[in-house]
Amino acid sequence: MIFSSGDGGVSGNTNLKITAQSLTQHFHQRAHISRQ
Repeated sequence: MIFSSGDGGVSGNTNLKITAQSLTQHFHQRAHISRQ
């Protein structure tokens, strides 16, 4: 991931949040599928 010094790293933090959300959703989907 690229952290831009121009915006104080705001976009970098946003990218981290988005990545964490997509990973969480991915694991929840896998867990849901494995229970069926």
